[in-house]
Amino acid sequence: MSEREIGYEIRVLNNTIRNRINKIKAADETASQATRLQAWVTAFVFEAKQPVYQKDIETEFEIKRSTASILLNGMEKNGLITRTSVDHDARLKRIVLTEKAIEMHEKYLSIAKTLERQLQNGLSKSELDAFFATLDKICANARTMKL
Repeated sequence: MSEREIGYEIRVLNNTIRNRINKIKAADETASQATRLQAWVTAFVFEAKQPVYQKDIETEFEIKRSTASILLNGMEKNGLITRTSVDHDARLKRIVLTEKAIEMHEKYLSIAKTLERQLQNGLSKSELDAFFATLDKICANARTMKL
């Protein structure tokens, strides 16, 4: 066993990446209009091949219904989404991106591609494949943890 702890190292990496993104966002007005989670939700809705509803957000991001509701309310208040009724079920509200959200997403996409290139710098394809295979195993282990 290694003396290094997976959870700690993931947290350090996450903080390092988040700090870098925050510096980039601070320098760009368009990029600073949403939280990270709002940006991820925007990307999820943007890339979806079919209509997206709150339940889809809950499932994709593994968040509770109340958290998703607060998140989507904030996004609606900030002008990033609208929720529209659907004909087949009055209880469902489809999540639709606004032009503001689409512009923000395009900016985030540019930032993300640059950051991803920097993170992969100096890593071979086999190193990346091994990293992602290991990460998949760690995620699976975390999902099946019994506390």
